[in-house]
Amino acid sequence: MPISGLVVTLAPPGPDAEQAIAWMHDDARFSLGEPEPVAPRRLPITLDTDDCAEDKRLWEQMQNHPGIAFVDVACVFFEEEDEETPGNMEVRQLPTPETTPHARSRPW
Repeated sequence: MPISGLVVTLAPPGPDAEQAIAWMHDDARFSLGEPEPVAPRRLPITLDTDDCAEDKRLWEQMQNHPGIAFVDVACVFFEEEDEETPGNMEVRQLPTPETTPHARSRPW
């Protein structure tokens, strides 16, 4: 059961943006937050779907909606089907970036 925290950038004000807001508002899988005061076209939302296939279909609908210009992902959580069995999870160490005299940032 994927749960995603997203920030939707709406199309410029007009019918497309209004339809996108109405679509998300009427769909129980979306929980809409308040638009950012500084950037009112950016709308925080939570997306809660039953499975990964439904999540993917809804993502495709969001990306193709004319009232949605862009979707930023803040976080995605997947519930385990069986809390006692973690499933086929693989834990990998991320590579440590090399630091050079020209590097703009350093590794943690």
